Amino acid sequence: MDLGLSSKTVLISGGTSGIGLEAAREFLQEGARVCLMGRSEERGQAAVRLLQHEAHGADVCFMAGDVRSKADCGRVVRETAERFGGLDVLVNSAGIYREGALEDLREEELDDLLDCNVKGVFHLTQAALPALKASRGAVVN
Repeated sequence: MDLGLSSKTVLISGGTSGIGLEAAREFLQEGARVCLMGRSEERGQAAVRLLQHEAHGADVCFMAGDVRSKADCGRVVRETAERFGGLDVLVNSAGIYREGALEDLREEELDDLLDCNVKGVFHLTQAALPALKASRGAVVN
């Protein structure tokens, strides 16, 4: 089934593993151009190599950035739109998980969870809104 994603640009936070990496595979299979965002340059380049190997000719790149940083979010959105000529889809997939008992959770750990899992979505979506409005694009959380 053609989802109309050919030549659309997709930015995926947390795109180097897990749900983000699987989403990248699906978008590439539909003909989209994909930019992966993550904190680790090494993991990002490994993900790009893997995806290019799996989907020959895939138009995929990696940009290092942390969703907890408003500046990083703005830079990655701007550079993605410049590289591909716009932005059509944002996938907020970055997230962290802490396992353990609630009584053992330190406030610093809670702050880190909220900064990544909540404020990160806010920062990246806010940065992407002008480009997404221009393309009548979509956000996937």
